[in-house]
Amino acid sequence: MIPDRFEAPLSPTEEAQRRLMRIFGAPLTVSVPASVQAPVPAAPQNQSPLPGPIQGSVEEDPVALLQASHAAAQQSQVKTEEQIAAEQAWYGSEKVWLVHKDGFSLATVVKTEAGSLPEGKVKIKLEHDGTLLEVDEDDIEKANPPSYNRSEDLASLLYLNESSVMNCLRQRYGGNLNHTYAGPNMVVINPLSTPSMYSEKVMHMFKGCRREDSAPHVYSVAQSAYRNLLTTRQDQSIVLLGKSGSGKTTNCQHLVQYLVSIAGSTGKIFSAEKWQAVYTILEAFGNSSTSMNTNASRFSHVVSLDFDQAGQVASASIQTMLLEKLRVSKRPEAESTFNVFYYMMAGADSSLRTELHFNHLAQNSAFGILPQSKPEDKQRASQQFTKLQAAMKVLGISGEEQKALWLILGAVYHLGAAGATKDGDEAGRRQFARHEWAQKAAYLLGCTLEELSSSIFKHQAKGMQHSTSFRGKADDGGQGDNSVCEDQFIEAHLYRGALKSSQHSLCSLLIVDTPGFQNPRIAQQQRGATFEELCHNYTQERLQTLFHERTFVQEMERYKEENIELALDDIESSTSLSVAAIDQASTQALVRTLARTDEARGLLWLMEEEAVQPGGTEETMLERLFSYYGSAQGENKGASLLLRGEKPHLFLLGHSHGTDWVEYNAQGWLSHAKHNPAAQNAAALLQDSQKKNISGLFMGRASGATVLSGSIAGLEGSSQLALRRATSMRKTFTTGVAAVKKKSLCIQVKLQVDALIDMVRRSRVHFVHCLLPRAEAVGGGGEPRVTHGESPDSDLMTLDVGLLRAQLRGSKLLDALRIYRQGYPDHMVFSEFRRRFDVLAPHLTKKHGRHYIVTDEKRAVEELLESLDLEKSSHHMGLSRVSAVASHTPFIRHKRTKHSLTLLLSSDLLYTLYPL
Repeated sequence: MIPDRFEAPLSPTEEAQRRLMRIFGAPLTVSVPASVQAPVPAAPQNQSPLPGPIQGSVEEDPVALLQASHAAAQQSQVKTEEQIAAEQAWYGSEKVWLVHKDGFSLATVVKTEAGSLPEGKVKIKLEHDGTLLEVDEDDIEKANPPSYNRSEDLASLLYLNESSVMNCLRQRYGGNLNHTYAGPNMVVINPLSTPSMYSEKVMHMFKGCRREDSAPHVYSVAQSAYRNLLTTRQDQSIVLLGKSGSGKTTNCQHLVQYLVSIAGSTGKIFSAEKWQAVYTILEAFGNSSTSMNTNASRFSHVVSLDFDQAGQVASASIQTMLLEKLRVSKRPEAESTFNVFYYMMAGADSSLRTELHFNHLAQNSAFGILPQSKPEDKQRASQQFTKLQAAMKVLGISGEEQKALWLILGAVYHLGAAGATKDGDEAGRRQFARHEWAQKAAYLLGCTLEELSSSIFKHQAKGMQHSTSFRGKADDGGQGDNSVCEDQFIEAHLYRGALKSSQHSLCSLLIVDTPGFQNPRIAQQQRGATFEELCHNYTQERLQTLFHERTFVQEMERYKEENIELALDDIESSTSLSVAAIDQASTQALVRTLARTDEARGLLWLMEEEAVQPGGTEETMLERLFSYYGSAQGENKGASLLLRGEKPHLFLLGHSHGTDWVEYNAQGWLSHAKHNPAAQNAAALLQDSQKKNISGLFMGRASGATVLSGSIAGLEGSSQLALRRATSMRKTFTTGVAAVKKKSLCIQVKLQVDALIDMVRRSRVHFVHCLLPRAEAVGGGGEPRVTHGESPDSDLMTLDVGLLRAQLRGSKLLDALRIYRQGYPDHMVFSEFRRRFDVLAPHLTKKHGRHYIVTDEKRAVEELLESLDLEKSSHHMGLSRVSAVASHTPFIRHKRTKHSLTLLLSSDLLYTLYPL
């Protein structure tokens, strides 16, 4: 907590006690304002207004809001007689939720005589209007008392069901409490606003606190991961999951900001200011406006923070992958290219504009890169360009290096203005449609027009077919033209220097942020999803599969190994089948062959096969895909996650366990699997540039040839941990299937995701589920409505219950909560448990001696647990470790902390550390 600046001086003993409490993370008691009361549950409807935030001074101070909410949750465990009587009356009235298509409504079960209702029916009375209804028993769920409306942890709900979870999230969201614990995981609903909930004052509130002693917040996740890293010396990962526009990138930024600010860095070389500069550059070169989000990340990245023995940041690196380089030249209608182009066109000063030939911009572009028309948009973009230049300066990127980047981006713009002819010349090659613009591009790149034309068009054969998809037209420019421009942008995107290097790192903390689930229909777009959107959805599916693996598979395996028997019949633990439909490999994956086989394989492998097959088309590719994963004749279509679309080239894939059906348009997809020689020319063109600032910047770099490219920043002379991660990533691309398929662009998508999952799987993972509150917040390609302050409009605070329900079902959060509540999630090997907690049983140490050798660790732990007088049902003694229920370990840790404080405060050591 932040001490009062006018606080009276403390005595030496009081000061010592405060320091010790800060070290051990003991919670500080907080008085609860009288205004903090649990609201009476309303009758939530689809997109109904939410209960208002806590009133008074608490509303203006986010620290007070979090403290009051947390204190209220702690005090709710100790009830007065009136509260107990009220809850008993609640239970006696049998309150339930009526689940319907528009949401859920509070009702009371009406008692009827036996046999008066048909079997399976129940009579209820709606609370909001008194209507009497006869409904199916399956359509009602038990409701929790009002004291649970704003529970901090969904696992603590008395009745754990879908409606109760949504009601709790809704009540908290209406009170500006966007974060909620879900057992070991975190749920964050995007507030669609910029509140002061992420200030430096709030950061210090969580510093040093244990999870059970702090309110739900993304800072609590960062603090928990940081504490685990220091205590266990094990690598940690924080993985953000959710739909596009749900706030994953924003939360990633807050996580890194907290860790860098709280932990500090060796020599203060990597600071919060530098991270903000890094984020500014990533946002400019990797974000764009889409139908789902006006500032959507179009690449995946992993932020790696390496910590030294003192717990400070010793080095940092950023791994980027799956960048949509095709967005430079082709993209869905009403979507934009990368932000940096608009920033540069609006913000370049007169000197730079003259050098880039931007004084007279083209009226049209084959790439659709046009200056913004609205004055307010131009002003905002100009300000962002100034911010981008300042960020580059903070990271040590010189003026000449910056100019090289602007020259390359300017050349890409002029190539779009140059366009290409529809037909080839006598030699069968296409050529620029407007040579004056091509000449400008050649000048900026430091090459001749002939060299530029040759690098783009020399591989274009006469009569070469061009894929025509909704993203662009065949006469918008040649495929080679696009490829060179895209790779020039990639080369500019990949340039980033090391953030900080050190050879003395102990452990690493990784933060994974990928584009969220994409579905054009949510944004009311009547188009099929693109191949790039499929790749992003596939990445999210793989991360969801990792969540399933850690939450269900590994837990059940541990219970089996430790002879723990649990009745978990109501939990569905099946993984999503859509992953196999995308990436399943055949047993012949290492053999390159033109022969088609009947062995099932995923879409990415079918694309690679059909691309080299004579006469291969998207139609034959889809027919093979349906034969492997579609519903068989006479089979129920509901059992399949792959369906045919109403038009050719269209197919539907059920993501998130069939809760999010996305229609894809596969027209032109085989071009992603075909190797285009023109794409290799971009790096050579830049390396051979006559302009030294360009050639020197990219000398020795290989061209990024993948359809969704990636790079590693911060590896030059970096720490051993970062180099180990880089070696692991490169090994993925140089062994096994990767060695054979290294030329296959679509297969490299799978390989990059494999490398990402492998890197995260080696660590302890903390999951943050980001939820989108309503589709209209980002729909129709419009800009999300943003408010500044702590009191968002009631329209902004509206929840789409149907969308929220679909996200909860797709994430399998309720099943994860059930296995967390019914099982023994906390576990520790016998020797570690005894070492950490034998201080609570000093009589055992006295009995055996301080340095006694334990011959039977299991028996020693049993004696320790017996001395603590714990309920036997709260823990289970396995073969190699002790497992405990969710609330057991924090209780023991609290006793250990309290005991340690008592010993320290009563010893002479106190006066040695803090002399009077």
